[in-house]
Amino acid sequence: PAVALSQARERTYEMVKETSVAISKGLGQLSSYDEKRAEKIKKLEEKIDKYEDVINSYLVKLSATDLSAEDSYEMTKLLHVISGFERISDHALSIAKAGKEIDDKNLEFSSQAKEDISIITAAVTEILDMTSNALIKNDTELAKRVEPLEQVVDRLKRKIKRGHISRLRQGDCTMELGFILSDL
Repeated sequence: PAVALSQARERTYEMVKETSVAISKGLGQLSSYDEKRAEKIKKLEEKIDKYEDVINSYLVKLSATDLSAEDSYEMTKLLHVISGFERISDHALSIAKAGKEIDDKNLEFSSQAKEDISIITAAVTEILDMTSNALIKNDTELAKRVEPLEQVVDRLKRKIKRGHISRLRQGDCTMELGFILSDL
């Protein structure tokens, strides 16, 4: 069981790395939509879904074996990780779809909205990088630094919403872009 768990962990790390690529490509679609990149994101998301299915099934079978308390904890952690990173890959696909909508409708965010998106994109990317590294390196100190950054992102989201409402009132933004921004 320990060897099987080690193999599941390695496949999970591969999934985490693929998810990081997917979200990075998805975020790139907001500033410069590219159909080939969109297809790559779709394929990555499908691959990550498969990772989730296969690893989850494998871990469920593994749970029927005689695991140590430490291995049981590790298995539970991996189940949570694969679920969370699969959701992140779903978000990458949603972001890419938002980029396509922006491109298809020839929409453009205001310079302030672009700056806000750039800031929150950098923060989300940093959180994802830190989370991935903390997991792969089993670095609990690095993991502890993620939560405060998540709170920063929450504040940024509130600031962006307030800014959008202000721009909407001033006529600097449209409701349509507001819906896209809100979805993002």
